[in-house]
Amino acid sequence: MLLWIGAAALVIWLVARSNRKRVAVSPPTLPPDEHGSASLMRRTPAFEEGKDIRITVQAGDWRSDYEPASSNGDEFWTSAERVAVRKNLALGGMIYFGTGLGAVGGGQPEPALVDPRLPIASGISECRARRMGYWPSYSSAAPEARASYLHWLSTGRSLSDADIGYVFLYFYGLERRALYDAKKSAAARADLPAIEAEVERLLSIYSKQGSFLHYANAFLDVIRAGRYPQRSYMTPPAAARPRFFPFSYKLALAQCANDQAPLPAEWAFAWLMADSTTRLRAPATRCPDYFKAQFIQRYREDNAEGLCLPRNRTRLKLLYQTASGSFRNATDQPRIELDLPDVSVLTAPLKKLQALADRTCDDLDGYSRLLAKHPEVGMSFDGLLELPFGLWPEKHRRPFEVARLNVAKTGLPVAIPLEKLQAWLPEPATLSKRNFQKLCGRIAEAGLGIEPDVRYGGATPTSGSRIVLFSDPASMNEPKPSARYEAAALTIQLAAAVASADGKPDDGDRIFLLERLETWLHLSEPEKARLHARLRLELSGAPRLTGLKRTIEALDKSARKAIGDFVVLVAQADAVITPAEIRTLERIFKLLLLDPAGLYAKLHVAATEPVAVVPAGVERVGHVIPTAPVDVVTRRLGLDPNKVSALQKDSERLAGILSKIFEQEDEAVITQLESSASEPGVGDPVESTLFGLDPATSGFARALLGRSQWTRAELEELAGDRGLMVDGTLETINDACFDAFQQPLTEGEDPVEINQAVLHEVME
Repeated sequence: MLLWIGAAALVIWLVARSNRKRVAVSPPTLPPDEHGSASLMRRTPAFEEGKDIRITVQAGDWRSDYEPASSNGDEFWTSAERVAVRKNLALGGMIYFGTGLGAVGGGQPEPALVDPRLPIASGISECRARRMGYWPSYSSAAPEARASYLHWLSTGRSLSDADIGYVFLYFYGLERRALYDAKKSAAARADLPAIEAEVERLLSIYSKQGSFLHYANAFLDVIRAGRYPQRSYMTPPAAARPRFFPFSYKLALAQCANDQAPLPAEWAFAWLMADSTTRLRAPATRCPDYFKAQFIQRYREDNAEGLCLPRNRTRLKLLYQTASGSFRNATDQPRIELDLPDVSVLTAPLKKLQALADRTCDDLDGYSRLLAKHPEVGMSFDGLLELPFGLWPEKHRRPFEVARLNVAKTGLPVAIPLEKLQAWLPEPATLSKRNFQKLCGRIAEAGLGIEPDVRYGGATPTSGSRIVLFSDPASMNEPKPSARYEAAALTIQLAAAVASADGKPDDGDRIFLLERLETWLHLSEPEKARLHARLRLELSGAPRLTGLKRTIEALDKSARKAIGDFVVLVAQADAVITPAEIRTLERIFKLLLLDPAGLYAKLHVAATEPVAVVPAGVERVGHVIPTAPVDVVTRRLGLDPNKVSALQKDSERLAGILSKIFEQEDEAVITQLESSASEPGVGDPVESTLFGLDPATSGFARALLGRSQWTRAELEELAGDRGLMVDGTLETINDACFDAFQQPLTEGEDPVEINQAVLHEVME
């Protein structure tokens, strides 16, 4: 019985031994100058292309009793200039190829070694499927995994959707060559530049894979450690992935701190983006280019030379944890320690950068939200208004910068057509009140003021109007006008109307207006500059006495009297008063609720001698009446110094009164409008009115809206039918309309044009 059992066992052993011999493949002898092989492959069943399989690495795959034929990598390395051939595949260089190379730590084959004896599956020409484990090794991989890896090698090693396991297996070989072979081999050291370039190429393709990004960048830091410049912070930082802090960044910060040099803006931004503890809001990711540009600009504004980093005690170290399992049992991992402070561990400088990032996000919040709703907004007019001026494209920023330089050079404001301003902006630059307010704010960031400015009580300009530009470097520091400026602006609008009543005002009128208002109301320098521009605007066209009714009604009698005294002085400035000036003064006194009958008395009181009144239609000539010997300004203007002193006190009182008024909300309360499409019902006891006017005037205004133009004769007939006077009724309507929309309903005298912008607002 025992004999039969022994015989059977012997037969089974012989059969098994015979089978092993039939599947074994011996490699042919390699030529002395080749590291490739043309050996035959064992035939394996066809593998379904693209199908993912699960590979489990058994404990026996890493044999502790493995005895390699050699540990000299030079014998197996194929340089970049040489090509390893496997079957019919040209694998390319920079790999270990052959049989018998052991791992750096010993006890196992080198994971990156392409062994030509090992079988590979046929019919596989893709590398997207995951067929290798977490620690890939060519010797322990399945035939299908080897086939995919060889396919990746032979197709240029650049397929972006390849499984990262194949990339890592290739990287293992580069890592061994640079960190192990190069220690003792001149040939390996000569390969370092090519290896560095190859890893950079791989990073350009596979940097989205976080693990590979970490290992590859750390690897480059190690092989470059001895070649970093002494002051690397003097050159701009290389781009890095957010939340990834490469050693090159830490080294630059350390060198900067050690030299006690100011931290450049580009490196401050690199630190912010690299540190994993910073908080970045939506604008930083939604519009990253603008975020970077605005952060750098703000950093330079806040830190003219840059932050100075302290020399802390923590030393800068680079500890590299190798990726390849070849180093698993190795005792000497790469380690670099420098005698430099590691400022990347400090929190105080980072808090300053975080605060700056928050402010930068605030600057871009409007644009970010607009971009989220309308991704196509780009550099449209609406998009431009949401961006800080410094981020505007050159073609839109340059005209405003040139204008700023010109007005700063001359020191004088300049009036230009509104259409010229619009030509500097993207089309179509539709100027609604909201858009124009934003535009004024953006232009102010360039140190350029504009009048009218809705933030300072001005109206939105309309087509055909003019605007005034002036140098205003302090405008951003005073975004809201003072009560004193409001008082001056109110007074100058009335005074400009008087100065322009008899034609183009002369220099004496301008000088008088500015000197008196600047002195009496104690304006700041920016307010004086704006007041000059406001006066230039008022005198560039026909000043209007509209839109002031509600403001004037809020003044007490003493304030209105002070304004009345001042405009009389303006009329007296050249010691000649024309009938046109008197008519304008009468209108102003009516607006101020002052007795027009006292106007002539005030005119005579304002001067030391009688005032010459020029009859209508007579050319403006005559004599300047002699005055008493007082100061130069008073002598030139022919004014009573005692009266001027009294008016100065009135102006001071006026400023105090107006300050209480202008502390209230600046926005006008618009009266609810009657819908023009509806008609009153049969039982309606009272007809609702337009602009809050009385029924007769409201009916006249509604009739005006029916046409775009009226002749003077037609208006006389229309008013006569209602028992109204044309001039007074139009003035009342325009005052009410100006309160509601910051612009009059009618323009011109004969014909009278209906403001289409107001018509559109009423229809809505």
